[in-house]
Amino acid sequence: MKAIWIVLLSVMVSGVALANECPDFKQNGTERSLSSDELFSKRSFNVEAGGPNRLSQCHSVPGIGYLTTAPDLTLTYNASNRDRMLSFKLVGGSSCDTALLVNDAGGQWHYNDDSSNLDPVIKLSQAPSGIYDIWFVNIASGLCNAVLEIETF
Repeated sequence: MKAIWIVLLSVMVSGVALANECPDFKQNGTERSLSSDELFSKRSFNVEAGGPNRLSQCHSVPGIGYLTTAPDLTLTYNASNRDRMLSFKLVGGSSCDTALLVNDAGGQWHYNDDSSNLDPVIKLSQAPSGIYDIWFVNIASGLCNAVLEIETF
């Protein structure tokens, strides 16, 4: 009987450990507030992709690669009643293979790897105002430098 309890306890503890590795949109990353009009001219930010957590271990979120639990960036977006497409692109250069994970203002997950010459791009049509949490994913373990480009069309 004691052996059964030990097995059940270890399964519960490992389940908690896996849940802690999942991206958590309830936490905040670096906070930025930008409007559709401000993003009509592309904005670029130097960022670091990767983290200690394996995305493939989190079954409720799409994708593979390594990332942090908290978002890297929490964007408060003002659509300004423009109905524009909101675009995120992560350029990793030759130093790393990157991917993007976004939890949009409606709570939907978006993942992309290699859609634009090996760089990930996520385009959200008629993006509404709200909070967008963004993770910069490194397909390999470790960290790497990248550039995030955000713009509206």
